[in-house]
Amino acid sequence: MLNLCKIIKLPKEVFDAHIHDDKQEIMKLMEYGIRFKCDLELAAKTFQVPAITMLNLQNDNTESYTAVMEVLLNGVINEIVGNGNN
Repeated sequence: MLNLCKIIKLPKEVFDAHIHDDKQEIMKLMEYGIRFKCDLELAAKTFQVPAITMLNLQNDNTESYTAVMEVLLNGVINEIVGNGNN
């Protein structure tokens, strides 16, 4: 399995704290009726990928930055957010 902690070079304790915070935010979304196709752990880790990419591309002032982020976010949402039927 992909180890995001190694990719973004954060200490495991910092990474774990972020995962915990992200899970809390996802739980808030669930309280508003948003349903996920996966468990909280996977959703939290999945949402971190676009965030890390955004940080890596923050100095890219081209149109490709917006396109990359749109593709990533649409892909994440389509894959892990339910549409009411699942």
